[in-house]
Amino acid sequence: KLEFMYQPAQHRGNARAPRESPRSSQQQHQQNEKAHKLPSKTGAEKGESSRPSQRRNQQHEEHRKPPPKTAAEKEPSAKPSQQNHQQHEDPRKLPSKPTADVAPPKEVTLHDVLRSWSHQPPNFEKLHPLHHLLVTLPTTFPPVNERVEPHEYFSKWTPISGEVFLESGDELDGLLKRATRKVKIFLHPDKLPKDLTETQSFLFRAIWDVILESEAPTLK
Repeated sequence: KLEFMYQPAQHRGNARAPRESPRSSQQQHQQNEKAHKLPSKTGAEKGESSRPSQRRNQQHEEHRKPPPKTAAEKEPSAKPSQQNHQQHEDPRKLPSKPTADVAPPKEVTLHDVLRSWSHQPPNFEKLHPLHHLLVTLPTTFPPVNERVEPHEYFSKWTPISGEVFLESGDELDGLLKRATRKVKIFLHPDKLPKDLTETQSFLFRAIWDVILESEAPTLK
C-alpha cells in the first residue's frame, strides 16, 4: 500500500489527463467550423439565386416606363420640314393685314350727295352744265338718295331724258328754259307739301339754289 501511494502520477491508471493549452482548443474549434462550412456555390447556383432580384428589377422598370403612345400621338401634326415650308411661304399668298394708317371708309352724307350731283369732279369747284343737272335730278331723290326720307311727293316728278337736249342754238335754249321752268314749279315753296321733314326741306332748298346758280350764266 505504501508503495502504491508513492508511485509517480504517470503510472497511476485513474490519473487525470493533462489539460490542453488555449491555443490548441482554438485551433480545434476553427477546424470544426471549416469542416461544417458549406461548399462554395457554383456559377449556375449564383445565377439561380440572382434571378428573383433580376425579376424584381424588371418589374420595377416596367412600372416606371411611360404608357405606350397612341396612333394619334405617334403621328406628328406636321413634319419639321413642312412647318418650315409653311413659315417661308410666299407672303403674296398670305392675306394682307390692315395697317394702322388705313382710315376706315367715310360715311356718305347728304352734303356729299348734293355736291356729287351739282359740281364736277375731282375738285368739285365748277358746276355741271344746266342740262346735266336737269337730267340727273332724280339721283338726289329717295330711294336713290338714302340720306333723305321717302315721300310721295318725289314720285310726282317726271324725269327728263337726255335726248331732249341734243339740239343746239336757239332750239336748245328754248328746251332748257322749259325744263328749268318745270323744275322751278316742282320746287316752289308754295307747291311743296307741309309735312316735309327737315332733311326733305333742306334738299329742296339746295336743289333750288343750284338750279338758279346754273341758270343765270346759261340762259341770258
